[in-house]
Amino acid sequence: IITLRLSFTGKIILIPTSASGSFENRDILIRKFGPVEKNEVYYVEADLFKKANIDVVKAQISQINYDTREIEFKNVKEKLSFENILFAGSSSKSKYLKYMNVFSITDYESHAKAHNEVLKANHAMVFGSTFEAFQLVSSMRSYLNQHGMGSIQLTIFDTETSEVEKTLSSNVYRRLLHELKKMKITTIMKAEIVGIEGDHKLNKINFLLKSNKGPDVSKEEYF
Repeated sequence: IITLRLSFTGKIILIPTSASGSFENRDILIRKFGPVEKNEVYYVEADLFKKANIDVVKAQISQINYDTREIEFKNVKEKLSFENILFAGSSSKSKYLKYMNVFSITDYESHAKAHNEVLKANHAMVFGSTFEAFQLVSSMRSYLNQHGMGSIQLTIFDTETSEVEKTLSSNVYRRLLHELKKMKITTIMKAEIVGIEGDHKLNKINFLLKSNKGPDVSKEEYF
């Protein structure tokens, strides 16, 4: 956004999606599962945008009207007019967030909440097949071991092929699996979910494992 300001002299308005209304270094939230300080999280000093003549709107968007070129916000009567919009997107959230024991680590507050809940769990699972997901579960294991909580089971789970295997190679992925196994982390990729148990809490996932050739293996595992 600062690069945009260097080449654009018009009015710039930022609408962060973080619950805290600030711009955060989400990478640290993945690399460091333990408690983080606010000065580790926020990218910029508080007055940077003010110095750059950039306005920040701390409100949740309810609707974008492209015909009238106006943005409407929840619980705010005033509308914001615009000429052009630049979306800085992030990964989509899990559909399982409707369960009270499923969390998305998107900001400082959600990171702290997930951390506190994992410490009370017997089994914690990371949904995802990306490099970041593997980095997160590894960070979780290191942190739990350091604090005498190595008995908490950890699983990384997804319905897709691992990004590591797709981007690098099967050999690299097998090496990663070997290292995760030594860390007592269970890895389940390419799973076909056939059932979910739980009302308010996600209690159990029933799934089939897919073979590398495509057809599903006639085996059902639970955890």
